[in-house]
Amino acid sequence: MVRSIPKLLIIVLAAVLAFGTTSCNSKKKLAKQEYEANLMQAKKDLNSIIDGSSTLSLDDKENLVEAIKGMNLDDPEVNDLIAQAEAVLADERSALI
Repeated sequence: MVRSIPKLLIIVLAAVLAFGTTSCNSKKKLAKQEYEANLMQAKKDLNSIIDGSSTLSLDDKENLVEAIKGMNLDDPEVNDLIAQAEAVLADERSALI
């Protein structure tokens, strides 16, 4: 009986490791999907600001751009869109003055 305990322990540890790593993979996959969804939404929101189709107020647009910047998406296309959106918002803001 004493000899079977180490074998049982090894089997249990192997099972825990196997299921534990699939859990990590699932979390990584979910994080990647969430990142991709945030990236697509950010592009959509920024493009609507740039092309003038956004119905948000100027303050809300500025807050949205700041929120997108705060996501730290680190995507060259999003970074370019942020710069374009900030230029559009600066023009809108100066037109109000």
